[in-house]
Amino acid sequence: MSTKPFLLKHFNPASKIPKYLQIREAVRGLIEKGIVLEQETIPPERDLAEWFGVSRMTVRQAVDELVREGLLEKRLGDGTFVKDQKLSGRMHGAGSFSDEIALSGKRTHSKMLGQVVTRPTEQIAKKLEIEEGETSVIRIERIRYVNEYPISHQISYLPFNLCYPILSADLNVSSLYHHLAQSAGMVMKAGKETIQAIVADDVNAELLQIPVGQPCFLLCRTMYAEQVNRPVEYVETMIRGDKFMFVNQIDGKGIE
Repeated sequence: MSTKPFLLKHFNPASKIPKYLQIREAVRGLIEKGIVLEQETIPPERDLAEWFGVSRMTVRQAVDELVREGLLEKRLGDGTFVKDQKLSGRMHGAGSFSDEIALSGKRTHSKMLGQVVTRPTEQIAKKLEIEEGETSVIRIERIRYVNEYPISHQISYLPFNLCYPILSADLNVSSLYHHLAQSAGMVMKAGKETIQAIVADDVNAELLQIPVGQPCFLLCRTMYAEQVNRPVEYVETMIRGDKFMFVNQIDGKGIE
């Protein structure tokens, strides 16, 4: 849906809700639904005033509240832009990248950089608890995008003998975990993950479109499936530090 129809769909001049609040929430919706992306401009105040049939002062009141919230920024002579927004992810949970980000209403997709069957290094064999006689793993390398921005560079390793059906899956448009469940019968149930601060090297800087040396997060995760008593995925994910933050919920147990 384009900008004007979306805005007017979320505005009712007969409502008892103040018009500036309706306009504020309609513009917020443009951002949350990805209709207007980060570093893009929202429509000018004069256009918004004409579309909604209100004064420019009413529009300005709505826009100024979004500026104070940090969603928008005004640039003299250039207009009002959507500010870069950090995504958030839980520090606990076995959900996929797509599922996690979809909760925030963002559009996600992946770009495959490579999918090969290869021999595991000693480190990967240890992470996956490769058994004697197993000689191959599937290596999947992808760039993950949110609203068209590259957010993470991810390399996954899976035991070939358990997960070979995913070789025919299109991982550009859907979740690896979904395909593991549907085609290989592997449903993720638990895992262990480490998170550390790191800086982008030449390779990741180019792939993620950031300067060399920019702070990032490195996530290393080992996942287990319900059907087998061993790891079925080891994945290393480099995430842009300027676009992501982690959220940890504290339940109060043990606090004195």
